[in-house]
Amino acid sequence: MLKGLSAWGQPNLRIWQPEDPECFAEVISAEIGHRSQQGGDMFSLRVATPSALAAMEAKNGIIATRPLLVVDRYDFDVLWQWFDDLLAREDGRNWRECVERLRRYLDWGYDNYSE
Repeated sequence: MLKGLSAWGQPNLRIWQPEDPECFAEVISAEIGHRSQQGGDMFSLRVATPSALAAMEAKNGIIATRPLLVVDRYDFDVLWQWFDDLLAREDGRNWRECVERLRRYLDWGYDNYSE
């Protein structure tokens, strides 16, 4: 279940609007977890419009890497719905399976984590 979306310096994307919704690029963090439990794990991806990608400076010929979601303009409701649809489509038998499926689209907060 999607529990929340945020961006650096913007804890509540529901009320935030970028300066130009048609030229937008931010790393979005999503808190995702089980319905019956408080909290969840953090996943992230860059959300950008084509015009924002065109304005980015390439490094060694690369503009952006995965995970990337390209939208025509910033719209919180569209973004939330995309996450809801993704979670419904990539549901698993257990949390580990869900995480593995979601990692095809999102960076998981525990990637590269070791104790």
